Amino acid sequence: MKNFLIWLGAFAGFFPVIHGMAQNTHQFPAIEYVENQGQWDGPFRYKALTSRGDLYVRNSGFTVVVSDGANREKIHAYKHGESTQVPGLKYFAYEMNFLGANPEADFTQSKKEKHFYNYYLGKDPARWKSMIYPARVVDRKNLYAGIDLHLYSDQGNIKYDYIIHPGANVSRIKLEYKGVTGLSLKNGNLQVQTSLGNHQELKPYAYQYIDGEKREVLCEYVIQDAVVGFETKSKYDARYDLIIDPVLVFCTFTGSTADNWGFTATYDTLGMFYAGGVCAGIGYPTALGQFTPTVQPNFAGGGFGGNGFQCDASFSKFDATGVNLIFATYLGGSDNDQPQSMIVDGNGNLGVAGRTYSTNFPVSAGAYDNSSNGMGDMFVTVFNSNGTALVGSTYMGGSSDDGVNFNPGYAIYGGVKHNYGDDARTEIIVDPNGNWYVAGCTQSSNFPTFNPYQASNAGGQDAIVFQLNNTCSNLIWSTYLGG
Repeated sequence: MKNFLIWLGAFAGFFPVIHGMAQNTHQFPAIEYVENQGQWDGPFRYKALTSRGDLYVRNSGFTVVVSDGANREKIHAYKHGESTQVPGLKYFAYEMNFLGANPEADFTQSKKEKHFYNYYLGKDPARWKSMIYPARVVDRKNLYAGIDLHLYSDQGNIKYDYIIHPGANVSRIKLEYKGVTGLSLKNGNLQVQTSLGNHQELKPYAYQYIDGEKREVLCEYVIQDAVVGFETKSKYDARYDLIIDPVLVFCTFTGSTADNWGFTATYDTLGMFYAGGVCAGIGYPTALGQFTPTVQPNFAGGGFGGNGFQCDASFSKFDATGVNLIFATYLGGSDNDQPQSMIVDGNGNLGVAGRTYSTNFPVSAGAYDNSSNGMGDMFVTVFNSNGTALVGSTYMGGSSDDGVNFNPGYAIYGGVKHNYGDDARTEIIVDPNGNWYVAGCTQSSNFPTFNPYQASNAGGQDAIVFQLNNTCSNLIWSTYLGG
């Protein structure tokens, strides 16, 4: 049963949460820091998605995006037809800027994961990036003179240590909070106030290692206007490194800024498991404070076309145990993209059929159809065995909705559509020569046909069946089928 429904979890578009949960169901998985190599828009170097909020690491500081706790319930109600209105979701963004720091301080990564990510976002091949291995640790040497930054995680919380080397001064560290509604101290913890609620940074824990012994140093936050610094309240030995260890806790927020739902799954001859779905998120914020996105331009590109919910296609490959993630791949343009079926050929290439409302969906050189035809189009995309290259990718469609069964809206039912997934019923199979066969539905009167059994749409919505060669560059035959 190739096209069964699989839930991919609620972790914000990055499948490693499944990987981490499989390892230990009683702990949060380690937060991953994914380098921005040009696959995303926005002036940030690394991106970290947690189950409680999103962190963007910039040269000059951090950008934090948190989600209203009611967002998840709103999405669930819309997806399952309990609400017919596209939900207005609320988010809040603020910055933490290093004042007086060196914005050119080098970034280094360590504790890299074994799995990697591939990104095919938009039509420009120069923006397609592959084999990006996430790291659990990011360091910056000499962020301030003689002071390093060590960024990692613990129990689902962001941790960032300052390492003050001998001769450096703690008072150099200054963090400006921009976009928040207020800052205060409570029991030594820093309260960060937003219009969606408050979260906190735990009271700083400072210590030194001297002669193999860990010695605690009393340390407190100091707030002046919107700037936070540190002050030691007990003496320490300036001949040794001093480590100050704050913890960023998204304690009053539930759910992250993104979501993903499963639509299709398959396997290969080696027993590897492939899961396909849609991922959604709001991306790098263009303004600070509370906002409701009208389009999702940055996370992976998805807008509100078709079903009214912003999303892109995403795929992950697991080993035969179903525990270890091998890679995850993200595919999409500037609007709504959705996979509906997939299968692996004899060479390990992954063939995917779905629909897109994007006018800049990624297509391969020599694609049969390299441009959008209006409304929703079908797409056929073929990845190589590790998802690092497009073997072929093409649009397929006419001027009306294609690859849409009855209606793409999650809350609109009728005909043979009875739940949110029933509009996604395209199927793809492959022959021993690597040719792709696709069956779906179309409401277009001008869907491309070639050597057809039925040359025209018989009215309303008809089935469409077609064959493409292995690189999606040649339409071998295509026909309507219906009455």
